[in-house]
Amino acid sequence: MTEYFPGTDCRVPSCLTDLEAAFYLRFTDTLTPTPDDAATARRQLEHLRRNGHIHGVKCGRCIRYARTELDRFMDPAAEDQIATSA
Repeated sequence: MTEYFPGTDCRVPSCLTDLEAAFYLRFTDTLTPTPDDAATARRQLEHLRRNGHIHGVKCGRCIRYARTELDRFMDPAAEDQIATSA
């Protein structure tokens, strides 16, 4: 099944940019946010990454996020499973 960004006809790629990841996690309302909203979304992603909640891969000067990694972050059952195994 093909997954699309909410409210758009754009497919969700398996490897997302920071703005795509922010939109996927609903940190922004649109795929093309204002500069202030984009900066806020990037800070939120950086906070999650630095605290070990999500993992990104550095590609040149950019960081990419795997959709499966973002899905894992949003799945509360997976979080409970991690907490009980530690």
